[in-house]
Amino acid sequence: MFYDNLLFDAEWATFLEVFGRCQVFMGKDSGNAMLVSTGPSVRQPEAKELIDRARDLQEKRSFAFSLVSIARRLRPALRPDAQARALTDDRAPVDWLRDQQRKKPPAY
Repeated sequence: MFYDNLLFDAEWATFLEVFGRCQVFMGKDSGNAMLVSTGPSVRQPEAKELIDRARDLQEKRSFAFSLVSIARRLRPALRPDAQARALTDDRAPVDWLRDQQRKKPPAY
């Protein structure tokens, strides 16, 4: 799984530090997650609004995938592990963070 290690939390902490906020969409059948940030000038939609907008777009564009299903994967209450630190260029954490498990796994 990708989101069950400290590398994911460090990437998430980096998004938060760079963009000021970030939303997480968890994969349905995989250990993947998608981090999305609108930046500080665009209001982040609430979950219901996001699903409604996805439904409207799905009807207008007829995507081959379900945009509504993706919108429902938003997990607004999740937070990165408290020990996570933003990634910097001073060393490559990819080699050691991915192997470290969280002290307490989050409830996905």
